[in-house]
Amino acid sequence: MNPLPPAVISIDIRNRQNNQIRLWLPVFILWPFMVIAAALLLPLAAVAEVLLAPKKIRPFSMLLALSGVLSSLHGTYVDVVSDKPGRKELVKIIIQ
Repeated sequence: MNPLPPAVISIDIRNRQNNQIRLWLPVFILWPFMVIAAALLLPLAAVAEVLLAPKKIRPFSMLLALSGVLSSLHGTYVDVVSDKPGRKELVKIIIQ
């Protein structure tokens, strides 16, 4: 498992005339904001851990699970296909 979230999302969109639009979204620009959000959420999670401990709710475990989900998005490939004859892919999303 890669410990970092994805860096790039590539999206290919095709319309009925088979024109293709390719979008490249640099997700790595959001990483500093995610670090700041994590730094702000950790004290809140610590307080919630103390308050919710008798109810067996674990905020730290939830944050670790969320970071695991974000890290496991590497290599995800989504392909939306048309059910009409003669049409293949409508949208292709590749997370790298």
